[in-house]
Amino acid sequence: MIRILTLIALAATALVSSSCFCCTSDAKAPRLKRLPKFREFPAAPEPAPEEPVVSYEK
Repeated sequence: MIRILTLIALAATALVSSSCFCCTSDAKAPRLKRLPKFREFPAAPEPAPEEPVVSYEK
């Protein structure tokens, strides 16, 4: 019975100490930089639908 309680207490202590981020040496990630402002370019006009031209000359 004492062994079971000891194992439960040990498991609980290990769980609490591993989930506590203050005990780790992991540093916080740096903040991301803002993206630059891009200029909007006008969209290219749609080409007029044409009949396909086939040239048989070489």
